[in-house]
Amino acid sequence: MMSMTAMAPEAWIAAGALFVVLLEALRPLVKARTLAFAIPASTLLALGLAAISASFWTASSQGVFFAGTLVVDPLSRLLVIAVSIAALLVVIYSASDLERHGFGHGEYYALLLTATLGILAIVTGANVLVLFLGIELLSLSLYALVSIDRERVIAAEAAMKYFFLGAIASGVLLYGLSLLYGLSGTLSLALLPRMITGLGSRDAVLFLFATAFVIVALAFKFGAAPFHMWVPDVYQGSPTPITLLVATIPELGAIALFLRLLVVGLAPLAAQWTPIILVLALLSLLVGNLAALTQSNFKRLLAYSAIGHVGFILLGIATGTLEGEIAAVYYTVVYVTMTLLAFGILLILRARGRDVEDLDDLAGLSQIHPWWSLLMLFAMFSLAGVPPFVGFWAKLSILRALLGAGEVWVAVFAVVMAVVGAFYYLRVVKIMYFDRVDGQKAISVPWGVPEIVLSLNGLALFVLGLVPDALWELCAWALHH
Repeated sequence: MMSMTAMAPEAWIAAGALFVVLLEALRPLVKARTLAFAIPASTLLALGLAAISASFWTASSQGVFFAGTLVVDPLSRLLVIAVSIAALLVVIYSASDLERHGFGHGEYYALLLTATLGILAIVTGANVLVLFLGIELLSLSLYALVSIDRERVIAAEAAMKYFFLGAIASGVLLYGLSLLYGLSGTLSLALLPRMITGLGSRDAVLFLFATAFVIVALAFKFGAAPFHMWVPDVYQGSPTPITLLVATIPELGAIALFLRLLVVGLAPLAAQWTPIILVLALLSLLVGNLAALTQSNFKRLLAYSAIGHVGFILLGIATGTLEGEIAAVYYTVVYVTMTLLAFGILLILRARGRDVEDLDDLAGLSQIHPWWSLLMLFAMFSLAGVPPFVGFWAKLSILRALLGAGEVWVAVFAVVMAVVGAFYYLRVVKIMYFDRVDGQKAISVPWGVPEIVLSLNGLALFVLGLVPDALWELCAWALHH
C-alpha cells in the first residue's frame, strides 16, 4: 500500500494522459466545444491531483520502493510539486492561445502530460535505468511538441535539429551509463558510490571516462554551452505555448538529474567532475550573455538568457558543497517562475492582437498595455537580478556558495556576466517604456483565469523578493533531509 502511495503523482499523470487520448479518440462523436473544455480540464485535474498527492508527504512515507527504483524523500516531493504546478500554469497560460490557433487538440495535452511524467521519473528515480527512461520519455514528447506546427518551415527545422542532436546526446548518455553499469555491476544510485570507493587507479580512470560521457549528455539536455546549439532555434521556431513548456519544466528535471546522477551516484568522483562542471558553467555564462547582446528576436534573446542562467545553476553544483546544491535548486525554482511570467505575458499579448517576435514589437507597450508592461518589467528586473525581486536573491545565493567554497575569482566573473546580462534586460524595459509608437490602440479583452493567475505570478516575484528566506528554507529542508 505504501508503494502505491509513493507513486500516486505519477499514477495521476499517467491516468490523465490516457484519459486525454481517450477523449481525443471520441472527437467524431462529441461536440468540439465540449472537448475544448473537457481536455484541458482533465489535464489540469491530473496535474492538480499530482501536486496535492505529493504534498501529503510525511517522514513515515519516506523510502525506496519497487525494488530500489523509486525514491520518496523531501527533495523528490518538493520537485514533484514544483513540476506539477509549473505544468499546470503552462496549461492555464496556453489553453486559449492553442485553441485560437488550432493546436488545442488532445495530442498537445497528452504529450505535455507524458513529458511531465518523464520529468517525475527523473525526479523520483533511484535507478540509472529509470533515469534514462524518464529522459527519453521527456525528450520524445518534446520532439513531437516542437514540430506540432507542421506548416511553418522554421518549426520543422527546429524540430529536426532538436531531434537529431537529441538522438546523439541520448546515445552518448546511454553509452556512459552502460559503462557505469559494466564497471560497477549495479544500476542502483545508492550502491554506485560504494562500488567506486576503494577502486584501483585503472578502474577509477574508466569510471571517470564514463562520467565524462554522462556529463556531456546532461549538458546537452540542460542547454549548457558548448552544447547549446539547439536552444535558440527551438525557442524561436516553436509556437510560443511550446516554447513556454520547453523553457520551464524540463529545467526542474535537469537539476534533479544532476543531483541524482552526479551528486549522489558519482559522489566519490566529485573532485574529478566538479572542474568539468565549472568549465561548462563559465562557458555558459560567457556564451549566453554575450550572444544575447546581439539578438533582435525576443525569443532568441530569452534563449541565450536561459543559457546564461544555466551557467549560474551549474556554478552552484560545481562548488561541491551542500550550500551550493541548495542554491542551485533555489535558483532553478526561481528561474522557472520568472520564465513562466515572461512567456505568459507574450501569450496574453497575442490574445490582444500584439504578437511579439522582435524586440521592436514591444515598443510603446507601456502606453497601450500598462499592466502587462509592468509585469514584464518585473520579469526582466528579476531575471537581471535587480533587488528587491527574487532573482537578486537567487544570484546572491550562488555567489555566497562560491565565496564559501573559496572560488573568489569565479564569483567575480559571475558578477561581471550578471552585469552584462542586465544590459539586455534593461534594453527590453527601455523599449517598452521609452520607445513610443503612434496610432496603436489596445484591444479590449475581458479578464479570465489566465490573466488573474499571471498577475499573481508577477506579484510573486516581488513578494518572494521581500521574504526570500521562505523558499530558501524550503529548498534547504529538502536537501538537508
